[in-house]
Amino acid sequence: MLMKRDETGQALEQTSNVAIGMTAETPASSQPRVPRGWETFPHGSDIGVRGFGATPAEAFANAAMALTAVITDPGRVQPSQAIELACEAPDLEILLLDWLNAVVTAIAVERLIFGRYKARVAHLAPLVCIKG
Repeated sequence: MLMKRDETGQALEQTSNVAIGMTAETPASSQPRVPRGWETFPHGSDIGVRGFGATPAEAFANAAMALTAVITDPGRVQPSQAIELACEAPDLEILLLDWLNAVVTAIAVERLIFGRYKARVAHLAPLVCIKG
């Protein structure tokens, strides 16, 4: 959750960081510890995914790993091939959604299950390499 504050530090409103769990802030010693890793959770008739990380790139990679976990145990995936995906979006929330959609599309088109994700987020356009 993000707490918006005015210039005096007074809380204005509390908002969700990213609907599917991406943690975008870089933790500092004064901030609470950021969870690491990923998780899946029930979401209506679907399955939700969350990726956590100290950086947007780490959170993106972990969110994609949660997608793999919906299909199979990620520890059982033996990477044999790498592909690169590129996405662009006006903000991190949409970028994460576009990234996860690109991963789902790559799984369907390439007929691969990916077990490693490495993301780089720069200027809201991640360059990623995934192996499956």
